[in-house]
Amino acid sequence: MAIGYTSESKYRGNPELYHRIIQGLSYWFDTHPVSTNWFMQQIACPQHIGVILVLMRCGKLRVPIGLENKLLERMETEGGRPDQKGSQGTAANKLAIATHWIYRGCLTKDKEVLSFGIEQAYHPIQLTTEQGIQYDYSYQQHGKQLHIGGYGSGIADEISRLAMYTRNTPYALTDEKLDIFNRFIREAYLPVVRGKFFLYNVLGRGLSRVNALNQTFFIPVLKRMMLLDPSHSPTYQESIDRISGQQSPDFQLQAAHTYFWCSDYTLHQRPEYTFDVRTASIYTTRSENGNGENLKGFFLTEGATTLVKEGNEYENIFSIWDWSKIPGTTTPSMTQIPLPDQWEKPGTSTFAGGVSDGKYGISAYGMDEKLYDVNTQANKSWFFFDNEIVCLGSGINSTSEHEICTTIEQCLLKGDIYVNDKNSSYTLPAGHHFYQNPVWVKYRNTAYLFPEDGDLHISNQSQEGSWQLINQSQSVNNIKEDVFKIWFTHGVKPEQKQYTYIIIPEIKEDPKLESVLQDIEIISNTDSIQAVKHKPLNILGIVFHQPGTFENNDFTIKADKKCICMITNITGNSFHLYLADPARVNDNILLTVSTKQMQKRDINFNLPSHPDPSAGKTFHQIINY
Repeated sequence: MAIGYTSESKYRGNPELYHRIIQGLSYWFDTHPVSTNWFMQQIACPQHIGVILVLMRCGKLRVPIGLENKLLERMETEGGRPDQKGSQGTAANKLAIATHWIYRGCLTKDKEVLSFGIEQAYHPIQLTTEQGIQYDYSYQQHGKQLHIGGYGSGIADEISRLAMYTRNTPYALTDEKLDIFNRFIREAYLPVVRGKFFLYNVLGRGLSRVNALNQTFFIPVLKRMMLLDPSHSPTYQESIDRISGQQSPDFQLQAAHTYFWCSDYTLHQRPEYTFDVRTASIYTTRSENGNGENLKGFFLTEGATTLVKEGNEYENIFSIWDWSKIPGTTTPSMTQIPLPDQWEKPGTSTFAGGVSDGKYGISAYGMDEKLYDVNTQANKSWFFFDNEIVCLGSGINSTSEHEICTTIEQCLLKGDIYVNDKNSSYTLPAGHHFYQNPVWVKYRNTAYLFPEDGDLHISNQSQEGSWQLINQSQSVNNIKEDVFKIWFTHGVKPEQKQYTYIIIPEIKEDPKLESVLQDIEIISNTDSIQAVKHKPLNILGIVFHQPGTFENNDFTIKADKKCICMITNITGNSFHLYLADPARVNDNILLTVSTKQMQKRDINFNLPSHPDPSAGKTFHQIINY
């Protein structure tokens, strides 16, 4: 109403509209409604009142001074302070409270209030080990929880607006803080948007809201970024073009691989597809439930994966998801998903991490979940190349009374599914199907290859549910959609089970397993070592789940501690050795390496350990023969 009264609209200066605005503000003040949610009292209401008062200063008639002063006083008394202790005074929450201090400082022309609001609003723009922007430029809120979406979105919107307000004034964002903010947007935020949709792994409890993945609201932020960070204006315009649909989801995307070591999160991007993996360790927190939201998301941090090409593969699927079969996870097939107490529940893995050279990488997750009768352990790893993602699991053990499943995919069904079961290839009819000797499955030009036999299930049929089952504030209406779901079963109380599958995200013709295995050699998949070599790329990846020795035709490598290492440029006069410590407890790791060209050599990596912000980061050495 205030926008209509003060903007170039048919209601500009309308006396009746002005009367109704004043009536509404008076009623709100006199009635004094109070919410049980602190966010409404300290952030939402004071911000909205501040915006209305600022707008009305631009109208034909302003809010009567007496009413305006009463509203300003309530903004102060109930809005709280941005420097308060607890989660209300950190990161995005600090910024949100500080914002209405800025409104109030401007309205009252109180320089002290305004300066304090600006200082507090910009305070979260720093690299931190607390809540906020991390040293790897991921974003965390509510403890050590990945939240690039959700609270990260709030930071992006609020800071970009404030930075525009304060440009070319004494209150402008400093160059140092502007650089941190710009890098957060470019290096963390934009890569987790495919087309106009978020990857669900970065949203926290927000994925339980209808249309939560849609990012069209972010276009105004990107337009601001073009002015705030003009040297990267083409990057922001390309993102606008993808989000708006003016260009395809792959428009101007470059190949990249990032492991966000502060947040236990892997992001692998190619123009043809984007793939991610989310885990939680003892250093981070699992996907939260809170305020009646995300009621079935317990397994989201057990290695959940996303594979998107168009971006809409999971659009609003979550009301009908089978939450015991989240893509990428190895979990009990439970009908009642565990529901911990709200907020900030740490992970249980002591080995979760990844190694990356910026283009290729390896991630690993030592699952050890004993809570809520899950009682399941597994060593999981992902090896990322250009056209293939190799997924290995070993040491799968459980005492759960439920069947243990490794889910490969669960997305919306929008086309035919083709199967090769060693006997023939054919289109799959609707229903639930079981195979013990599959070769490959293909869906929407994505191939899933199975070098080893296994008990494989495929479901291409409707699933139903309601949003209220995962979010108490959402609709109770029943929803039914067709879903593509594919998973391995390992039985009840499995001992030392394993799995192997290869994802080829983009393939036009029917896959040929033999030719793929000529390029990709799966060398080891045991509970101590998982290793894969990509022959054309000359990349060797090794996950040492235990100290031990790896050996193949190229290398003999002994690791004195658990670690992940990747070797590139194998056939040259030197090789590149990348190493990370997912345990984050070692100040050094010793690799003893020998090759056909090089006698045994000790290669020592001096490493930071927790709580150093670089603990878990990739370290690199070039080894000359």
